[in-house]
Amino acid sequence: DDLEEVWSAIDGALAGSSAYSSARAAALDVARTWGLAPPEPNWDAGVDHISIALLDIDTRSAIPTPGLAFAMRYAEAVPESDPFSGMLANRQAIPFEWNNCPGFMAPLLGTEWSPCVAKSPHEWIMTTRGPLMAEVAGNLADGPACAAESDIALRASWEKLGTCAKAVVSRLGADEVLPRMNLDDVSADVLPKIAALSTLGEIAIDGVAREGTLKFSGHLAKAAKGEAP
Repeated sequence: DDLEEVWSAIDGALAGSSAYSSARAAALDVARTWGLAPPEPNWDAGVDHISIALLDIDTRSAIPTPGLAFAMRYAEAVPESDPFSGMLANRQAIPFEWNNCPGFMAPLLGTEWSPCVAKSPHEWIMTTRGPLMAEVAGNLADGPACAAESDIALRASWEKLGTCAKAVVSRLGADEVLPRMNLDDVSADVLPKIAALSTLGEIAIDGVAREGTLKFSGHLAKAAKGEAP
């Protein structure tokens, strides 16, 4: 119920945004093209909390591809059937195992976008690439890095975000995808700004959903212990 309330609040807040509407339509179009089905009913039954992480961005191809991990931790025993198979039912699944965590890989777009699903002792996990699953499976922390009363939380390192942003804009600049900018322009005008943002420390925001409203608390920038603010 908390998950549905959080999503309803986010969806309602962004409903008037043309960018959000376009992104949502594009995502649905991609799902139809790849033959992805909607999640099974009650796919989140018994889930204690859900974590989504941006682990890296692959800039080796013309289109930068994010490396994502999605983990569902259960309050009690992890169910035998995973919540993702229904979505990937139209794709060929290849049995796989990572760090003694059994699962499967369902290639969609080469090695850059091949969803991997695995069952660990406490959760079902999905990543967008096999090497990411090898890092994540069996290595997750025991609990969420947020207050117990939070319904949604955001944690991020400005330094790591800066590293990803630098790689992406450098690739786009080299390919001259950005309007009126090449790699020299990016190096002179954009990379110094990214370098400045990378010094801001960490982002830590917690949100609580109540009656269709999300209330947030936390900070957008904070130096790590031992660092100057």
